[in-house]
Amino acid sequence: MSSMMAPTITRQVNGALLATVSNGSRQIRKAILQLLINVIGYGMDKESAIQATCVYVEDSGICIEGGLPDRVIETVTPHYHGIRRLGRALSFGWIHSVIVRGAGLLSFGDSNHGGTNNMSAVVRC
Repeated sequence: MSSMMAPTITRQVNGALLATVSNGSRQIRKAILQLLINVIGYGMDKESAIQATCVYVEDSGICIEGGLPDRVIETVTPHYHGIRRLGRALSFGWIHSVIVRGAGLLSFGDSNHGGTNNMSAVVRC
């Protein structure tokens, strides 16, 4: 099994910084990319984006971490050799993020893997 790190920092239009990290293996980049697409492309709030189903292509098949409606899965099935449904507790690439906005620090963790959400003040040194 491969291992990697891919800490990612993005600046949002409103000036807030979004720092994201994920543990796992090959799925890290895919999980972070899906978070950014959900937030930037689809305008999802960070908590919903982190909890969203993760779908990615791996070895000519599709892996689904979480749930999707059966009609969606039936639509893509003919185009791929196999569909693997992974429960969220079995998935890799768990996302944890922090947003720095003004003097506030907002954290989001994947609640399916013990992450929590917290709002606190940033301590300035």
